[in-house]
Amino acid sequence: MMSLGKYTAIILAGGKSSRMGTSKALLPVNGKPIIENIANALNPYFDEILISANQEDIYKYLKRPVIKDEVKDKGPLSGIYSALKESSNEKNFIIACDIPNINIELSKTMLEMSENFDVVIPCNNGKYEPLYAVYSKRIIPVIKRLLDANSRKIIRLLPLCRTKVISVSMDDWYINLNERYDYEKYIQEVGA
Repeated sequence: MMSLGKYTAIILAGGKSSRMGTSKALLPVNGKPIIENIANALNPYFDEILISANQEDIYKYLKRPVIKDEVKDKGPLSGIYSALKESSNEKNFIIACDIPNINIELSKTMLEMSENFDVVIPCNNGKYEPLYAVYSKRIIPVIKRLLDANSRKIIRLLPLCRTKVISVSMDDWYINLNERYDYEKYIQEVGA
């Protein structure tokens, strides 16, 4: 397996997991916490992997830098902001800890497209997937302005940046484990 180049992968794990009732990042899949599976899957391709989370001690065992939210209680946008600031690379692939499957080919395509864009985001059946997207460090000041204005929605960032939207079908592999039902169904399907 070959590195995709000088890129950083950022796993967002700072959410409260209120709908799940327990930490999504630590849900077991094939005997390991989901976040560990994601980090292991990304490892061959990225020269840096950061964990965006506010509970550093929980994720220490992953032996990856854990970046706490600089601006508290502002959702994933704050996690993206803080992690981008700490990233060693201009281009960053962001993935939420509750997306267990990674389509490396799609990620690679988005990273390749990102050369002339600040954000490359997939759109699946008319729905943006901002937590499976590529973000440039250049947008840090734009995110800061949104956070200062108490705007938490990532979607508000898109018209303020050079954004490339890719229409793709993610139906055959993409799943987001928001609730206990989603997780239990996924575990049954993969036999984990």
